[in-house]
Order: sequence, then structure tokens, then C-alpha cells
Amino acid sequence: MQSKTKCSTPYCRNDRVKGRTKCSKCNMRWLKEHHLDTYTFNILRCNAKRRGKIFNITLNQFRKFCKETNYLELKGKNASSASIDCKIPEKGYSYENMQILTLAENTIKENKRRKCPF
Repeated sequence: MQSKTKCSTPYCRNDRVKGRTKCSKCNMRWLKEHHLDTYTFNILRCNAKRRGKIFNITLNQFRKFCKETNYLELKGKNASSASIDCKIPEKGYSYENMQILTLAENTIKENKRRKCPF
């Protein structure tokens, strides 16, 4: 097992893994602030894995997709914000199978797929 020491970020009291200067939480915060595309790619990949979806996108393909669709500027948490949707859910995330929908449209599509009454 790796030995742990404290994170070097001021006021952070979390442990860090040996060989790193910051804890994983501070590393993710730094990545979100300085490399939003990489951070968003990592979150998308982790969520796909958690949900059991196929994920066949490289970081460069994701950057190209974001540039073409202006996704990073349009994403958010309200109903009119952009979200990434798989055109054919069974195929998972691949460059050819991704599209931008609003969060509301994406929710409606998923509810219809699951045959939810709302």
C-alpha cells in the first residue's frame, strides 16, 4: 500500500498519494479550472463506465466534437443547456454516435425510451 501524506493545497487537509503533491479532489479542481475539455472528457468517460455504456472516444476526438458543436460554452445545469446524447443508445459513445441535445430534450428522449409516463 502506498504511504499517504497531506495535500499541498492551502487549507486542504486531505491525504495525497505518495509521488503527488495534491489530493485527487484538488487535482480535479485544478484540471477543471485550467483544462476544462480534459476535465469534461474524464467526467463523461467515468459516467459512461458507471452506467455500463461503451466509450470509444479519444481526447482529440472529444476536443474536435466540442469545437464543432461549441459544447463547452453551451453546457450547464438548466433545461436549455447542452448535453451530449448517443443517437443510438446501444452503440454507446463514439464520435459518429454523439449529438448535442438540450437537457430537456435528452430527458424526454430517455423517458420515451424507458416508456415513463411523464
